[in-house]
Amino acid sequence: ALHGGLHPRHHGAALARHWISLLQHGARGWRGTLVFALSGVLVLASVPGLRAVGSTMGGHGGSSTKTDRRDAAALPVLVAALGSALVVIAVIPIDPSMEYPVRTDTYVATTLGQVHSIAGAVVLGSLAASCWMIAALARRRPGTARWMPALARSTAAVMAAVFLLCSSAVVASDAGRWEAARAGAFQRVSL
Repeated sequence: ALHGGLHPRHHGAALARHWISLLQHGARGWRGTLVFALSGVLVLASVPGLRAVGSTMGGHGGSSTKTDRRDAAALPVLVAALGSALVVIAVIPIDPSMEYPVRTDTYVATTLGQVHSIAGAVVLGSLAASCWMIAALARRRPGTARWMPALARSTAAVMAAVFLLCSSAVVASDAGRWEAARAGAFQRVSL
């Protein structure tokens, strides 16, 4: 999202219409790839720390329940899925589509392009699920501000809803039903 926001004139990219991943194409595409790769590696680097503090997140003073321990163990798994999916997105670029890069009139789905698309869904799904898990852990932890669990759950719900809206906009745009679809804008808002 940062890379796409910093390069509004990226060789014909329409930031409101085109997915962030499409910026991996073209002369400056290496920048998008680098952002995805570094983001994935940094997220993966946080996983050992999440595992190490899992016992304190999942309980307090040794009185954690089975649910607390399960939820605390699930958070690093969700974050690892997020980081791994970002690395996959960096290594496997999305198929050109939506007339980007310029002069791409038709969309041809490849197996690797589909892998990229699935990894993109994993990114948003694991990010939303991580917010939901943080809310569950915070709700049971004494001393947590009352608004924090609600904020984390609301964030997860908004991310999921915007992602579904974004996906619908892309399908409608690709099918020629909604030419002015703003899938790129929806994606950037959800992230």
